[in-house]
Amino acid sequence: MKNKNDHIRLTGSNSPKAHSPAPVGLVKDSAKSILMHCLENLFNSCDDLFFDLSSRATSNTEQNLYFESMRELRIKKAGALSSFSRQLDDNFDALHQLSNPKPELTRDATPDSLSLVQDDDIERDVAINSMVSKARGNNQEALYHLQVRLDYLIGHRSIDSDNNPLDPQQLCNSFADVCELFDIHIKAKIIIYKQFDRLVIGQLGKVYATANDLLINEGVIPKISHTIAKASNPEQADSHNAASDTKAPETLSATAAATGIQFTELSNLLAGIRQLGAIQAPNYSQYTANPGPQMSNNELLAALSNIQIEQTRQALSVEDAANSLHMFVDLILSKSNPGAPQSVHQTDEDTINLVAMFFDFILDDQNLPAAFQALISRLQIPVLKVALKDRSFFQNGGHPARKLINTVAATALGWEAEHPEKDKFYLLVAQIIQDIIENYGQDESIFEHKLVELNEAVKQYEHRQALIEKRSKQAAQGKAITHSAKVLTQKTILDLLKKAALPIEISQFIIEYWQAFMVSTFIKHGKDSPEWLDAAQLIHDLLWACQAQQDAKSVARLEKIKPALMARIEKGLLHIITNDNERLQLCQQIHQTIQQLQINKAELSIRPISPAQAQELGHTPGSGSKNWKEMTALERQKAQHQALTYEFIKQAESIALNTWFDYQVTHEQKHLRCKLSARIEANDSYIFVNRFGFNVLEKTRKEFAYDLQQKHAKGLEATPLFDRAFSTISDNLRQLGQPTQQPTS
Repeated sequence: MKNKNDHIRLTGSNSPKAHSPAPVGLVKDSAKSILMHCLENLFNSCDDLFFDLSSRATSNTEQNLYFESMRELRIKKAGALSSFSRQLDDNFDALHQLSNPKPELTRDATPDSLSLVQDDDIERDVAINSMVSKARGNNQEALYHLQVRLDYLIGHRSIDSDNNPLDPQQLCNSFADVCELFDIHIKAKIIIYKQFDRLVIGQLGKVYATANDLLINEGVIPKISHTIAKASNPEQADSHNAASDTKAPETLSATAAATGIQFTELSNLLAGIRQLGAIQAPNYSQYTANPGPQMSNNELLAALSNIQIEQTRQALSVEDAANSLHMFVDLILSKSNPGAPQSVHQTDEDTINLVAMFFDFILDDQNLPAAFQALISRLQIPVLKVALKDRSFFQNGGHPARKLINTVAATALGWEAEHPEKDKFYLLVAQIIQDIIENYGQDESIFEHKLVELNEAVKQYEHRQALIEKRSKQAAQGKAITHSAKVLTQKTILDLLKKAALPIEISQFIIEYWQAFMVSTFIKHGKDSPEWLDAAQLIHDLLWACQAQQDAKSVARLEKIKPALMARIEKGLLHIITNDNERLQLCQQIHQTIQQLQINKAELSIRPISPAQAQELGHTPGSGSKNWKEMTALERQKAQHQALTYEFIKQAESIALNTWFDYQVTHEQKHLRCKLSARIEANDSYIFVNRFGFNVLEKTRKEFAYDLQQKHAKGLEATPLFDRAFSTISDNLRQLGQPTQQPTS
């Protein structure tokens, strides 16, 4: 049995191609098995993704783009897998060439100006550089150990990142060649690159771990004595970077000095995470560990300005915006020497990562509509430049750049539109952001000017919205009062008539005419007014007058009150019947019916109100609630499901007016962004308006409470965007920085 401490080493030969040692073959077979399986999953995932995107496309052009991409992948999938496998074999075979082949040009941007590179090439290079940088950072130690062991095995040549077949750069370049087989739009290719990053590059840790284990088991350097050189500690990096900052310490304002503590706190949190080992924070890149020379703060700012100019040519979608900041930085640092990208100061690295985390928060923030997530994300480079120049930016709530972004986010809270390109506010924000990207160099006054422009537009927008919302409230209140008047009137009349037998002429008069007068009186004077009480009393008097009077005293009383009763009826009908002849005929009919009741009751049709008349008074047959025993099992289950807890009733009552909601309207299968505008006491209802102030939803208190309980109504966070973002970021960093507790025995 081989002793693991015995090292295996390949010796050279005079043949053009040296023999491959068995351990290298094992590494190749193992890595190839894992990578090809991941690549198979990648193409299956892209197939599903393109199908889903095509089904949700908002235009025929977009739908065709995704559908054709899906079709192209299906046709050429086998060839792509074969091509990648062949390139992996070739890269391993190249290890055994006895002479170093002439290095090929990498896919990174040439030293020439980025403006000379085609837009598609820029997007591809940005995507590849981002993947490579992140993969190297995430697998730094394992990749280094693998490289040392391969270098030990391949004795006739040095193994480095340029010829290591499993280096992320080699794998990404091979995949980029594979993607050239697909005749698809760059937008679709970028989606494929992102899936490659997630499903293939994300699995490199497993590839490297397996490869190192195989080599260790074969006795190839079981223990590597030295580790990768670490970046300098945060204090040294901070002091070094402080010396190169453009602002001298004595020029810093008192505010900046005070707010600098917040940046220091965030930097310390990042330092704490680094001390625990591999970076666990999402979308974190370690630029201080890059092998190239250190780029100064001023050089980084100048390079970002050049990238910013390039950005004016294109607008990022939400999908494209994710990780784009790191892509830009990776491209800048690798521009002079792709094989040895430059490093940066520790404080600059922290600033880059904090700004990237902020924009990650924006892209994950459900409070912001997707269209505005993409718009704000276009400010990644300008915001990074501001933060690199002024560390107090992270806590300075009065900075115009922060205030501008906060204002956009707050105003967009209730925004929704199927066609953003036709929305005035969206177009205004898009133009403001475009102006900043095109014109922001070093002078930050542009943020102040654009903030003034935005505030003026928001002021006009909110003024119009307030006027419309006021009218919507008044209309809702009027509707509620009318509804309450109708419900109470119908109940009052129904309670009186359901126990009485009346001539058809009288019951129809009460239901068709007097009901309308009582509703009108309620609206004008209220339910406790003398006018409405008198209108209700008239029905009592009319019902008594329609009874057959047996004794002389009752007959005398009837004759006495009849003129006053008819006068009250005629006065009431003046409010609802404008035609004099029609009103007079109706009064005469009522008078004659009352007279006929006393003379010859048998000639009249006297009966209780009909089911149709009861329905006119709001009665629904079978609407009475069942008790628990009368319910079926399904009805009991539904009743339990709909049962409201006291907690949500109180929650509905306590929610402040002007709170925005993402409201799921289940019966229409859609979501609304709407604001709680008013509570109407008349009918215990809640009124919701859209961003224009128009009434879009009305719920009773119980209905609203039930929707809260079922999570159909989700409140949107109105706290300023920057405050929410950095509160979340700092909490996440603190949690990540806590050492894992070892279980006690």
